Amino acid sequence: MEESGELAKAILKQDQDELVDAIGDCVVVLTNLAHLAGTNIEHCIQSAYNEIKDRKGSMVNGTYVKTV
Repeated sequence: MEESGELAKAILKQDQDELVDAIGDCVVVLTNLAHLAGTNIEHCIQSAYNEIKDRKGSMVNGTYVKTV
């Protein structure tokens, strides 16, 4: 949660260097969590992508809106 808080802060401040660092920190934490759960980050990403890859829609004001 600490890392996601840092990410939110960087976004609000529009601090690109901090944003890059916070995203990297989140990826490292998630990679470690995946390992502890007996899987790997690549598998988690592929699984999530497979769920959304065929969705249709567009970004509206920073939010993805699905086409029905």
